[in-house]
Amino acid sequence: MKAAFPIFIMIIFATLSGCKPTPESYFKKGLEMSAQNDHKGAIEAYTMAIKLKPNYPDAYCNRGFEKYLLKNYKAAIEDCTMAIKYNPNLSDAYCNRGAYNCNLRAYKAAIADFTAAIKIDPKNDAAYLNRGSSRLEINDNKGADLDFAMAVKLNPKNKSNLPSFQFEGIEYEVNTKKTK
Repeated sequence: MKAAFPIFIMIIFATLSGCKPTPESYFKKGLEMSAQNDHKGAIEAYTMAIKLKPNYPDAYCNRGFEKYLLKNYKAAIEDCTMAIKYNPNLSDAYCNRGAYNCNLRAYKAAIADFTAAIKIDPKNDAAYLNRGSSRLEINDNKGADLDFAMAVKLNPKNKSNLPSFQFEGIEYEVNTKKTK
């Protein structure tokens, strides 16, 4: 209940000063609480933002992330689904939902989410990296290799995040490359 007090104070202060709290002020408070690792407080702040603005996709997406950090994966997925409902072009919502699906071992759903994120933002190297990892889990090694190669092409630093993989006759390992 640590978070209820600051939010309550914010409502009282806003009321006394003649200002009404806005969805954006609650969203900002959620960001601040998240930065302090007060995930329950952040969830409460994002929930207040959503109460004031029910079609606030960024608030749903961020609240979902906080729920994920508390290992409430199904609720996190639901929030990402709402974010996508209100903004079908929110790449982060697809990426996050894909990651949460991975935690539930729902790899095909994760791959679909990462694919949707890539369609929205073809330069999203994290989506390629995560889709490749998901493909490995379902033994789609060729698809994983292609995704890992694209992740490295878009951001060479991704090489250090990868298991070994092959692409075009070259076997890649963490920070090294050798031909077969």
